[in-house]
Amino acid sequence: MRNNLLVGLSSALAAVAVAGSAMAAVVDPFTVASSATDGNGDSVLTPITGGLWDTRATSVFYKSINAAVSLVVDSSTNAVTCQITRVGNANTSNGQYFALEYFNTAGVTDLSNFTSLTFSYTSTFSSLRLDVNLGGKEAINKTISASAGGTFTLTAAELNGEFNGDYLNLQFTRSNSNASGTFTLTNLVANGVPAPGAAALVGLAGLMARRRRA
Repeated sequence: MRNNLLVGLSSALAAVAVAGSAMAAVVDPFTVASSATDGNGDSVLTPITGGLWDTRATSVFYKSINAAVSLVVDSSTNAVTCQITRVGNANTSNGQYFALEYFNTAGVTDLSNFTSLTFSYTSTFSSLRLDVNLGGKEAINKTISASAGGTFTLTAAELNGEFNGDYLNLQFTRSNSNASGTFTLTNLVANGVPAPGAAALVGLAGLMARRRRA
């Protein structure tokens, strides 16, 4: 009986350790491909697995006849690339936006401990504007100095309004230009949020602890 308790306790402690290490949750591992090209804002809905949300909407909107625009999720590189290819003369009075939107169809994602949203990027654009809507809580006109590349961070303090885990919308806008360029995003993570399955592990640890006390 004592050995069983020790095994149970070890399993519970291991579960807590795994759950604790899973508090930086991947939003989307980009293992499921999708794309949108030269669109009018219509979304392409794609079921995804392994992230905080289970459905991705991919869309592109452009306001120019002088550029081809695309957004591609590449499952072989686990990356998203927004691309503008100029066709003819550049037009500085037009712009384009690329949007990734996530929905949770099985239930609300637990974002109660959300601290920040981060991603890595490379780019040939000088800058992009990022608009974020996280369950009704918005950060508007957040500029990414894209030409340098690096890691972008949006903190919980930079979001305003009501807040839940129903959905996440990321919109990247290239304004007043249709000059050719690319923007590639990887490692999209919601920090402080339990990864899928972590809550179940914590529950298991609590159950084992209660059994030991009994």
